[in-house]
Amino acid sequence: MARFAAAFAVLIDAGADLEAQDFDGLTVLLQAAKNRQPEKMRFLMAAGAQIDAVSSVYGNVLHIAAAFTDVALLEFLDSIDLSMTDVEHATEKRGTPWGVLRFVMTRSELELGLEILNRPTKEVARRFTALFRKVRDQNLQHDFDILATVLESLRLKEGGVALKHLAPLIQLKES
Repeated sequence: MARFAAAFAVLIDAGADLEAQDFDGLTVLLQAAKNRQPEKMRFLMAAGAQIDAVSSVYGNVLHIAAAFTDVALLEFLDSIDLSMTDVEHATEKRGTPWGVLRFVMTRSELELGLEILNRPTKEVARRFTALFRKVRDQNLQHDFDILATVLESLRLKEGGVALKHLAPLIQLKES
């Protein structure tokens, strides 16, 4: 890890783009997640890498966690703020993060091996489920809080204020 940190510090100092994507749409942070390297993820996030990046092939960090996870990665993800990670984001191939978990839980070892995926143990599946629910519930609470503010603004007959609060939520849900 020390060699990685030293080498990466040189790249960051030289202006490396932490959000640049490879041919699969993976940023360096998502690649570290795929490789089950939470210590590198922590370093990259401290350097400014965004956890909410989305790969065109693999999806977001929850998709990657479902397909390539282990206990250490899940513990790390549970320790950081994923409240704005979209649990409903669907990739073309596997759908939502929940769909990815269903896929890796129900396919043969051969099918998983061909795609370099791993079947999680029951403990890992349980931990992923807990993380997924936590993020989903945080997303819902965020939406409820906005809607409560909108409702209060409407109750006070402040339509412009209500629209100001509602517009970002609509934009988020439409994207």
